[in-house]
Amino acid sequence: SKQIFTNGDEFYIFDRVADRMIRTKKTIAGISESLPSLKEQITKICAEKKLKLRNNEEVVILFQALNQ
Repeated sequence: SKQIFTNGDEFYIFDRVADRMIRTKKTIAGISESLPSLKEQITKICAEKKLKLRNNEEVVILFQALNQ
């Protein structure tokens, strides 16, 4: 059987605090909803860096900033 991989609007993140995988949408609102304790930081970082999370590179930039 053939597998097809697509770049969808959902992905999984690992919440170290809750020790679980979370399925979320690749949007500022989706990630903020999935990680409510980081909502303010997510909003601030996205505004400062002008991130719209339209591509994987912007998602990486957001998570690198959150992990600092």
